Amino acid sequence: GKCLLGVAQVYAMTKQTKECQQCVDEAIALAQKTGNEAAEAYALTLNAQMYWAARRLDDCVEPAQRAAELFRKLGDLDGEQLAVDMTRLTAEGMPMEAPAAAVGADASAAAVQEYDGPTEDMLLA
Repeated sequence: GKCLLGVAQVYAMTKQTKECQQCVDEAIALAQKTGNEAAEAYALTLNAQMYWAARRLDDCVEPAQRAAELFRKLGDLDGEQLAVDMTRLTAEGMPMEAPAAAVGADASAAAVQEYDGPTEDMLLA
């Protein structure tokens, strides 16, 4: 699962959305099958980010909300905040790169883009 997410991130950074989505879908399925909620939360976050980047805001909400629930359950406050921010920014219709004037939203958008996911310990839990 962890390798799939790494490959998905590379695809995301190189704007190969179809390949990224395939990796994310496989990572979510694998995380669910193995009961690894940390990996599932991270994969759902990446899934939401992909929808957000593609401006598919309606599709972004569900994986972001599910990720927030899992992060909250796991005690990953940074992950939870990322998912909550993503849900809020999506509801507000904020673009991936918020205008500089929207300081609070800009900081949240930066956090969405910079979050590296759960720690290795959380993934192995």
